[in-house]
Amino acid sequence: MPENRQQTDKRLRRKYGISVDERDVLFAKQENKCIVCGRPRGTRNLSIDHDHKIAAAKITITENENGFQASFVVRGHTYSFAAATRMEVRQTAKLARLRMSVRGCLCFLCNTGLRKFCDN
Repeated sequence: MPENRQQTDKRLRRKYGISVDERDVLFAKQENKCIVCGRPRGTRNLSIDHDHKIAAAKITITENENGFQASFVVRGHTYSFAAATRMEVRQTAKLARLRMSVRGCLCFLCNTGLRKFCDN
């Protein structure tokens, strides 16, 4: 069944902060093969592998004289973003956090195995 690119784009943006075109570039960089085992893409698309710890990092929002600032900490590094409104700074930080969590693409078997046994 062919994918509906518009629906897929919406889902990828919501879950990982990337577009279908960016996913396709990621596939191409990996030569349409699984990053773990090297299997070529079969009848199913490769799955997006992401780091759950980064995707779940807590965003802290503070107000200052220039507007709002959001920050989150990943592996000892602090990432900060500034914007005029609370909603804008939260969305910016959330999108950056999601995009940082993407690691590569996995075949169905490797994705299932990682999900079942570990996430490292």
